[in-house]
This record gives sequence, C-alpha cells and structure tokens, in this order.
Amino acid sequence: MADEEDELLETELSYDQKKEIAKWFFLNAPAGEINYVAKGT
Repeated sequence: MADEEDELLETELSYDQKKEIAKWFFLNAPAGEINYVAKGT
C-alpha cells in the first residue's frame, strides 16, 4: 500500500491539469491580489 501512495505522489501533472490549477487560483484570488498571486511572492 505504501508503494502505491509513493507512486501517486510522483505522478507528473499534465499541462491541462496545471492550467486548470492555475486558473482556479486566479479565479479565487482575493480582489486586488491577482498580481500578488501571479507573482508568487
């Protein structure tokens, strides 16, 4: 079972998955904080 969990953690996300995650962060960023979220600081 531990091997299965390790295997899942090492799976590379696809480009579309990464894009959807980024989109979610931008859509859910607090008002006026888009630049802060985009910059990553």
